[in-house]
Amino acid sequence: MLESHELASDRDAWDVVAATQQIVNTPRGRALRLGGGEPVEPVVLTRSGSWRLDRFDQLRLIGTANDKTRVQLAFRRKGRLLGSSLPVPMAHGASAGVTIVDLPVALSQRGLADTLVIVFDGMPRSVSLNRVELVSRPPSALVPDPELAPTLFFLGSEARRGLGLIAERPLEVELSVPAGGVLRFALGLPAAAEPDYELVLRCVGESAGAVIEQRVHPHRTRVTDAEPDSAWRNVLVDLGALAGQRASLRFELEAAAIRSNRLALVVAEPQLEQRPTPTAGQQRQLVLLVTSDTHRGDHMGLASAGPEVSTPQLDALAGRGVFFESCFTSTNFTNPSHVALMTGEHPRDTGIVDNAHALLFTAETLAEVFGAAGWATWAVTSAGHLRPAVSGLGQGFERFARTSQVEQRAGEAVDQALAWLDEGGSRPVFLWLHLFDAHMPYEVPAPFDRLGYDGPDDPFEASLPDPGLERELPGNLAGLRVLEFGRTQYAAQVTYLDHELGRLLNRPEVLNGTVALVGDHGEVLGAHDIWFDHAELYTDTLHVPLVLAWPDAPAGSRRAEPVSHLDLGRTLLDLAGLERSGFPGRSLITEQRPGPLFALASHRTSASITHDGAHLIFHLISHNRRYEAHQVELFDLTNDSGCEHDLVDEQVELAGGLRERLIEWLEARRELGWSAEQTTDTETLQQLRELGYVEAPQAESGAALYSPDDCAWCVRWR
Repeated sequence: MLESHELASDRDAWDVVAATQQIVNTPRGRALRLGGGEPVEPVVLTRSGSWRLDRFDQLRLIGTANDKTRVQLAFRRKGRLLGSSLPVPMAHGASAGVTIVDLPVALSQRGLADTLVIVFDGMPRSVSLNRVELVSRPPSALVPDPELAPTLFFLGSEARRGLGLIAERPLEVELSVPAGGVLRFALGLPAAAEPDYELVLRCVGESAGAVIEQRVHPHRTRVTDAEPDSAWRNVLVDLGALAGQRASLRFELEAAAIRSNRLALVVAEPQLEQRPTPTAGQQRQLVLLVTSDTHRGDHMGLASAGPEVSTPQLDALAGRGVFFESCFTSTNFTNPSHVALMTGEHPRDTGIVDNAHALLFTAETLAEVFGAAGWATWAVTSAGHLRPAVSGLGQGFERFARTSQVEQRAGEAVDQALAWLDEGGSRPVFLWLHLFDAHMPYEVPAPFDRLGYDGPDDPFEASLPDPGLERELPGNLAGLRVLEFGRTQYAAQVTYLDHELGRLLNRPEVLNGTVALVGDHGEVLGAHDIWFDHAELYTDTLHVPLVLAWPDAPAGSRRAEPVSHLDLGRTLLDLAGLERSGFPGRSLITEQRPGPLFALASHRTSASITHDGAHLIFHLISHNRRYEAHQVELFDLTNDSGCEHDLVDEQVELAGGLRERLIEWLEARRELGWSAEQTTDTETLQQLRELGYVEAPQAESGAALYSPDDCAWCVRWR
């Protein structure tokens, strides 16, 4: 059970520095409110009292901030600082949320404290607190339940799949030890766990006296220099002395002195491997899937997009593999596209058409198929809304690294992938690396910032001519006067991510492995009066890059026929030798007879069909103040690849035939039931708004995607 100590009931016991104070009424009663409407420097809230620090491991604030702010806490005794926590984002928005701050382990050794300090940083205009609690959690609450199946467990930004281990409940397993057997596993150290203990690993074989015992002090164990700040510790145990025997393996915790109720850790990724012989020199098998978010299909050097786009690393990857010139995605939003890619099923059927609904565990993912075949499965993502709790895409992965912020740069994501590969090991690896750099906001790091731009020094200068746009530009481009600046910044971001990706693509195991780079959707850079957004189903958003390289690939070849990103998962399994593994799709490595490709827009607003050089868009509901329900657009991609000239009135018969075929596809929808309820997490919803994902009209999930009526568009083809 949780033990909590409520601190906010007595408002007069708090002291506030650097802000005005008010008492306001809330639905839950009286709340302490800080701030008077104007931004202030960090707000410091203190309370005097007496607390035994070994009794608590967490502080919870129930309340909200009007602006983004971070919370950090510290304890003092007689004016001396005893210790402080790491800053964490506070819940912000219209309704109160819960902000959890983990207390540092070292605090539990500091005895009594007489002052609690809470700092709200980030210049909030106001902070409203309903309740503040110090909480003590039992060890079983710090780690995954050992009675359940292994689960992804996050420590900081990195999760690994494992089981909880607490003092009174050892973990035991039976195994057969091969010649040269090595046990590889990871230890996860919860921030609130007791630091003074050892893990005792005891392996008993069948022969008399065949016992291996190893003691590990988790806080002193590191295998590589690549993990100096990680909460995970990698451990290797040589079981060669038990080769050929059936053995019993037992993990158990021992404490030097039981003086805390926080004796717990996580045992993750236990694998029995065979140590390779020194003469083997064989690298482990690797399948690397890189998804480049918001990456237009024409923004690669070999796609001849323009001199401002330089992608030498991606061009080199295509030089040893295949460049698919006409790859199309199935939708125009990040999460639905990735769910489709990772399941091989179209958003029409998954039911996931926005970034706020997670994939349910009833689905089978590409990672699960690789994992079932004995592969290590790792994921590194760079957007907050792709984290497992929001996207549901953690299933099947043994490791999952995600940013706690709205996004992270390619350099950070590549660093994480390289650190994992540096650990070594013999198991084959499926690694998914997600890069978010081509997405808004167009903030490009030096020296790539302003690459290719030769306009006025300040493209936002108010004295420059107004571009006369219908809507204000999104994000940090608001107020932009020179629109070419936005286009060149977008291209510069692609050049930057290519540069960073080169550090990974040129590693020996990657050069000798199977590598795919694909976009999840594109971006509109001014066509159709859409500026720097991935709205609608024009080729700007549906055409994405796809490069695929593998050993013995037809190096430097190009494929011109239209293909779907939905077939990439099936292709990677086939290239990995897992042809018999069940997964939807057909292999891209064989020549395909081009068939119609279908797309469904976010929120089910539109659908499209691409076939025989024609592209038809069918708007299912009225939206975006420009498109009528059941409106049709038709384009000739052979002569108009950018969908600039609508031919629906000139080629009515062709439009009618494609429209009918698209409606048949919509009516063939399968209700897979894979979509969870929409997230209510205020931080996630706020992050989505910051990225430009606002609430939009949406067709009902259970209703027919198209119901004919008497509108002029329906009557035309009746």
